[in-house]
Amino acid sequence: MKSKSNHFEKKIHSNLKSKLKSNLLLDKFLFTFGILTILYYSFSSLGYLDKLTYFLAQIGVIISSVFIKYFYPELEIWDNVLILNGFRVNVGAGCDGLEVISLFLIAVVAFPSSFKLKIPAIIFGSLLLFLINLLRIIGLFFIGYHNNEKLDFFHHDVFPLAFIIIEFVMWYSWIKWTKANG
Repeated sequence: MKSKSNHFEKKIHSNLKSKLKSNLLLDKFLFTFGILTILYYSFSSLGYLDKLTYFLAQIGVIISSVFIKYFYPELEIWDNVLILNGFRVNVGAGCDGLEVISLFLIAVVAFPSSFKLKIPAIIFGSLLLFLINLLRIIGLFFIGYHNNEKLDFFHHDVFPLAFIIIEFVMWYSWIKWTKANG
């Protein structure tokens, strides 16, 4: 009878230990994610990221314009503004993809795994989110040019929600990959 009791106690102890470890990892992740997010938004609001934001927006405009000019060779570019027959799309702060990329990187860095497993997510995740942002810029340009009354809906509702979903799916997929390879 004593061996069954000891086995049961060991199992309970093991389960409690496992839950405590999981809770500590979750707390550590949430704390690290929170601190890094606060730092990102602090640097951003104080203007420390303005040059990077402008640079990413400029690259976004240049690359997007190559694709748009395939369909509309008369497209003009003024600084970070795409112009076609009086229709203008200004790619500024918030449209550069930096916030989405940064939040993804913060989630990856904060997650408890080895740095070696974080490197692919940092590189490929950033590039993929940048490319998706280019598609967003191109999509918004075409939507606005052909159906301007839908532009605000796609700009403020559809694309931000899509980005959040894509970002979460990428992060979740990476977590599953790290568990399989870690």
